[in-house]
Amino acid sequence: MQPTKTTPATSSSSTATLPANRMTPEAAAALVETLHAKLSPIDGAWNRYSVPSHLAPTTLERRQLCAVVDRLERDLADIGDPTEREYEVATLLLGYEKSKGSELNAGLLNEQFLEAVEDQPLAAIRAACKRIRQGKPLTKIERGWRPSPDSFAEEVREGLIPVRARMVRARRILDVEVDAPPTEEELARVAARAEAYRLRRMPTQDHPGLVVPDLAPPRPADLVAPLRDLQVSPGLMARLDERKDRHA
Repeated sequence: MQPTKTTPATSSSSTATLPANRMTPEAAAALVETLHAKLSPIDGAWNRYSVPSHLAPTTLERRQLCAVVDRLERDLADIGDPTEREYEVATLLLGYEKSKGSELNAGLLNEQFLEAVEDQPLAAIRAACKRIRQGKPLTKIERGWRPSPDSFAEEVREGLIPVRARMVRARRILDVEVDAPPTEEELARVAARAEAYRLRRMPTQDHPGLVVPDLAPPRPADLVAPLRDLQVSPGLMARLDERKDRHA
């Protein structure tokens, strides 16, 4: 018997057709934003989201999201080799004021830039250098003018904000609660229980509902009588009898 060939679930998004290990950062960002837009926050539950079953991520999309989260975690944790960090900074500063200063001054300037971003991941430094060279910085850095070490560090930190937000959203999609619509049998069972509860609380002529017996309040003599068989002091019994006569 030959095995039946099955077709995996696909998504309308073009990014869902890409293998997880071949997705570009732009495609990964588009996938996360597309899937996250389908989530709805759960009322009264902090940081919990749900999605209808027909909009839930497919198996392929979940694999892609796992790959995205794994890649983002590595990028945020990888400080990189000092030589790689120095190469990125030196490449950025190359071309600014080439005719001025000496190699010693250039080396000192590189050290200042490296110290300003010493605790930042290599991927964030590389992305900031690329944005500045292309004239598309996220902060106020004028094109053609060399940024200061502080402004460069601000550009690196600014670029980390969407990266961290993307990782949070990707994890949120992976942890989403899928809402499956109730079946006809479940709806009928809930309706029957609701009707039974209504009849108990709001009785009719055909359904009298709960019968609550009319209990009279206990008399003081009924409360004192069981105590006479106990070994208590005569003074206590006298005070109880006096209180009983006063309320009779």
